[in-house]
Amino acid sequence: MRNRFNFDHIIKAQNSSEALFYDHGCFMIWETALPFLSEIKTDLQSRFEILLETEIHWSEAHFYRNAFRLYEIPLFKNDKNLERHSAIAEKIGSHSFVVFIVKDHAPRYGHTPSVSGKIEFSNLNIIELKKAIRKEIFDKTGVQFGVHSSNNAQEFFYQAPLMLGTQLVNDLLDNKKITQKKFVRDTEGVSGWNNYNDLFKFLNISCNYLVLRNFEAIRDEHTRGDIDFLTNNFQRLASAMGATQLSHKPFKAEVKIANTNVSLDLRFIGDNYLPAVWQHRMLKRKILKNNIYIPSETDHFFSLLFHCKVQKETVNPEHINTLAGLSEGLNFKWFTSEAIHNETEMSEILRGYFVAEGYYFESPIDKAVYNNTAITGKLPKKGSVLRKGYGATTLKTMAKNVLPEPIFRLLKAAKAKLS
Repeated sequence: MRNRFNFDHIIKAQNSSEALFYDHGCFMIWETALPFLSEIKTDLQSRFEILLETEIHWSEAHFYRNAFRLYEIPLFKNDKNLERHSAIAEKIGSHSFVVFIVKDHAPRYGHTPSVSGKIEFSNLNIIELKKAIRKEIFDKTGVQFGVHSSNNAQEFFYQAPLMLGTQLVNDLLDNKKITQKKFVRDTEGVSGWNNYNDLFKFLNISCNYLVLRNFEAIRDEHTRGDIDFLTNNFQRLASAMGATQLSHKPFKAEVKIANTNVSLDLRFIGDNYLPAVWQHRMLKRKILKNNIYIPSETDHFFSLLFHCKVQKETVNPEHINTLAGLSEGLNFKWFTSEAIHNETEMSEILRGYFVAEGYYFESPIDKAVYNNTAITGKLPKKGSVLRKGYGATTLKTMAKNVLPEPIFRLLKAAKAKLS
């Protein structure tokens, strides 16, 4: 039986505070803590099963990029002087360090503050042991952070593959014995990615993401334009890809894939590119197709329609063909591609969908996104909830009043299917 976690299972466990039957963690022993390696190993063995103990050596050329990615620090475009961030170098010390991969057979979970101040849903066994080891080293040397670790399942599935590669981590979780004592390697994709398959194979284990549209065109030779991602953590996604970000717009980035610089739009929950509730649901309903996470068919249809009619001045003919194909597959007989340029009809469809789902339009934080006020002026706003008399009309009744009966029935059936 395969021992590997499904990433969606990790998300479910964290969102619902359900304990996993077992958990994994990675511990990094930096240079200042190496004199205590034997004692640290004994402490780890007393709590966990050690799956791997190995040394990793980072190259001089990529030391800072490796460290920034591990700690999820932005790599800003045109920042040629990464060495100025000396605190990271001082914490890690040497280019060589020791990594332990452990398995916790009886994990305990809870929300607890991290050193960075975040209150995260974490494996308390790992947190408590890391604190104890750090205190012991601090009492003897005055060094505070000689040991680093993942705090939870999501961090493990980001940090371990980043340092060791997806294949080796998968082998470990499949109970394969790894005996190699030293790896001379930088973080995955530190100089760019050989191809799209390598990139998405890594993202599929390390990040919660989906590609919003045009995923059919993602091929090593034929990809054009940018890639539009949706994620719950845009900085983790950017660091995972090794992308360079704009300092004034860190959700805009660029990454090298197959020797080509590819522009990225990193949309995230709460940026109002789409309603936050919709973004959250889209990530929960995502599907894996051709090694890429993409929206469900229904989410793809309505988000693409929203993109075409709200966020663009003109509609891309290729998107019209995609909408036609999706509507046919979803049996949306009430939608015709010929009506795509009819502002009244499109605003009624989008308003009806927003009302039925409880979504509200808000201006995105990315001010470069176009706003077709002819459509958005008809969409529900949060302020409309407070208007006089609103309480007398339920959202369901509003939808029934706005939509033709056949459309209302189809939306109701689609919602029941997704819930």
